[in-house]
Amino acid sequence: MKSKWFLTGILSIVLVFGLVLTGCPTDDSGGGTDNGGDNNGDPTLKGTIVISTSSGEAAASSATTGATLYAVYSGTEKVSYQWNKDGAPISSSGTSASYTPATAGSYTVTVSASGYQSKTSAAVTVTSGSNGGG
Repeated sequence: MKSKWFLTGILSIVLVFGLVLTGCPTDDSGGGTDNGGDNNGDPTLKGTIVISTSSGEAAASSATTGATLYAVYSGTEKVSYQWNKDGAPISSSGTSASYTPATAGSYTVTVSASGYQSKTSAAVTVTSGSNGGG
């Protein structure tokens, strides 16, 4: 009788220990937010993404319609870009690193690369205005 309880106890410990080892995923993603929607364990892109109003310059917080927005990604991964207006993807934007908004709104850009979770920039507020062209 004592050996039956002993074996049951050992099996319980083995099962619990096995569940702990296999049921606790590790996170070596380096931080960031999973914007990919499927959290399949892919690491997050390591670089940062900002929107600038001049290619290669610092992050912008506002711009006017007609001004070109540039996505500036600091990582080494080969990424594609998805521009968003007011939280919704802009289907006509393609995957270019630049976009020229024709209407006012809140614009972000999401970068993605195969095997990585995507990252989205902070928003840039675009207001109606002129870019001073002529």
